[in-house]
Amino acid sequence: MKKYSIPVCVVILIISMCFCAFSQTPTTQVALREGIWPYEFTERDKSLLRDFGLNVGSNAMMYQFNAPKEATELLVRVYQVENNRWQLRDKFGISIGEEREPVDRLSGIMTIQRKEPSKIEFQINCAGNMYFPVTLEEVQEMKLMSWGQHFMDSYWIVQTGREIPVMLLAFNEGHNLQMYNIDIFSDEIHKEIESENTLDILVTATFNETNQYKNIEIEV
Repeated sequence: MKKYSIPVCVVILIISMCFCAFSQTPTTQVALREGIWPYEFTERDKSLLRDFGLNVGSNAMMYQFNAPKEATELLVRVYQVENNRWQLRDKFGISIGEEREPVDRLSGIMTIQRKEPSKIEFQINCAGNMYFPVTLEEVQEMKLMSWGQHFMDSYWIVQTGREIPVMLLAFNEGHNLQMYNIDIFSDEIHKEIESENTLDILVTATFNETNQYKNIEIEV
């Protein structure tokens, strides 16, 4: 897992700087609540991130999370629509293990960056750093006419085992792009969905009490 590119290393440094700054502000009490929410940047932070290609809310989003104490794993799932249903295409995540080492609480920052329409990079910082690239090969072969995205932009209470939608992507080779409100998928992830798009992608985050994705450990 030590195949970081220079931009990713820079992101790690920025995240660490922001985390330190956050811990020294009067809003530290906010970080103690159990949930996941968009990281709150100052305009100076956003300007710095833009210098490294991270346009928060446009091509990237950072989420701060503080899971319930019983949770030991953050599992990220990537779905796509097939036969009018969301079908799993990829999953990854981190675990602090039953030993709860090197930290005793699942708390940190998750960064999602869209490098281009077909490439997404995930960075999870929780006592260590894990990097997960996802490539949408189908998009590379499309003659794209329209596409769009929607990031989760509000605070969500974490309930162990419940999937939280964090990113929605839609691609169409035609002009009529169909976009959804990402919030509806919190309760309808396994229900039938009708879409006229060429490809729909949904990313969710789940905090679990037991590991559902084996062989994931925090890298320090």
